[in-house]
Amino acid sequence: MNATWQDPCLTGVFIRLLWSELQKAPGTADSSFDFMVLDREMNQAVKNGKVFSLSIKAGDDGTPLWLFTKGVTALSLQDSGSDGEAAACGSKMTLGNPTEIAYQNRYFDLLRKIAAHIKSRADWYRALAYIKPGGANLFSHENRLPKRCDAGCICNTQVFAQNGYTPSGLYGFYQAQTALLAAEFPNKTMNYALIQDGFPRVNDSGGYEKSDGTSSGGALPGATEQTQTILNNGQATWGLLFAVAHNGLQVKRADNCLIDASTPGCPNKWVLQEGKEGQVTGFQTTNSEGVSNPPDVDSALQNALLNSQAVYVEFYEDRYWESG
Repeated sequence: MNATWQDPCLTGVFIRLLWSELQKAPGTADSSFDFMVLDREMNQAVKNGKVFSLSIKAGDDGTPLWLFTKGVTALSLQDSGSDGEAAACGSKMTLGNPTEIAYQNRYFDLLRKIAAHIKSRADWYRALAYIKPGGANLFSHENRLPKRCDAGCICNTQVFAQNGYTPSGLYGFYQAQTALLAAEFPNKTMNYALIQDGFPRVNDSGGYEKSDGTSSGGALPGATEQTQTILNNGQATWGLLFAVAHNGLQVKRADNCLIDASTPGCPNKWVLQEGKEGQVTGFQTTNSEGVSNPPDVDSALQNALLNSQAVYVEFYEDRYWESG
């Protein structure tokens, strides 16, 4: 038996799955789905008295290609995911538009099928701690989309705008998804993993941010406006069943972050603000370069404990083995 699962200090695990691996073919028949990995991980959690959280990612490697034979528009996009790498256009990918109804219908069918599968066993369902909204992804399970428009590269904002993406449509996608999750996973917390400036700057009239930073037509939403609106909508509609997380907790470098969240080195200020407003919040540690050894893990945990109101911290397995 894996000693990690038996450790009493480990409360639970984050099960991260790809849509493309779970649903091999269109349709809702059992033969279209492969739940082998999900079942294995849920069984391990139940067997060892742990809880689990669950996320189903689309994005660069999670979007199933069969979608584009079933009425979903294929968007050719390219992004590195890092705003600072202006010289590199990034990875090419084919994604769907989450504001497109055909895309939403397919993703929501997936969520319904997964909910029915988990609820088929009471012990699986009891062990589910959080279900994480998704479907609008880039490389990770965080909620974000390709949004760069650099000279000489694919202008992602233009591609989205010309294919019907709007902020209102994005809000509708998350409102419909959280309503579905609340219905299909009763009394389970929805845990939204944010990137504060993660969505393409496109307006409801089809204007988009160009490579020089100006608009092709009309005022654009602020860089963090779309994420903030999603957080506001979630809180207003679902209260404490809508939790907020950031997957970039670093080592402790500041104090008094609960007083001034803008202090350099503090945990993500959007999460801190949600905590101040009474929402459930949490963190995942940043990548191995930022939290690279056991002392870093301890410092990051202290950062969450002293500088936030977070109720949990997730950290990577390699760091766990080192700390153990």
